[in-house]
Amino acid sequence: MFAVEYFGQIAYLAQSPQFYKQIMVGVFERVFEVGPVFRAEPHSTPRHINEYVSLDAEFGFIKDHFDVMAVVTEVVRGILDHLRAHHAADLDLLEAALPALPATIPHIYYPDAHDLLLARFGIEAHGEPDLAPEHERALGRWARDEHGSDFLFVTGYPMAKRPFYTHPDPNDPTYPTASTCSSGARSW
Repeated sequence: MFAVEYFGQIAYLAQSPQFYKQIMVGVFERVFEVGPVFRAEPHSTPRHINEYVSLDAEFGFIKDHFDVMAVVTEVVRGILDHLRAHHAADLDLLEAALPALPATIPHIYYPDAHDLLLARFGIEAHGEPDLAPEHERALGRWARDEHGSDFLFVTGYPMAKRPFYTHPDPNDPTYPTASTCSSGARSW
């Protein structure tokens, strides 16, 4: 732990558990932790918070990111099923509806998402290095309307937004390897 000045007070930084999880993958194959995360920079938007609880997982022996997406879907389904089974009265009291989750969460390749934004919503986003909140809302409406899902995976973010170990597509090095990111046939 390390003492630092954090918004005018002394705080103590804990070491990241990521390296420990990565080491343990060799023993347990799938490792996760649930814990608090603190960011040292101030934020003043609804999209950024300084403190939150994170579910962080590492697992090995995967073919591609679709394996990861399948695990994420399974975890979200488990959470929603648990809430339905054990907290139905609380949800009713709050008049809260759980998000819709189909058998498979839909996914769309990043460049295809820009094409869809323009074709369906008249939103020009080509060349943008990230999705703006307006883009995310529109894609969310599409996922809900076309796939009955309140969840959506966007794959193939530009290499400028990817970690150094992401393999660039030899045919278009501005994006990750297309064979593992493409959504296949365009169904939108």
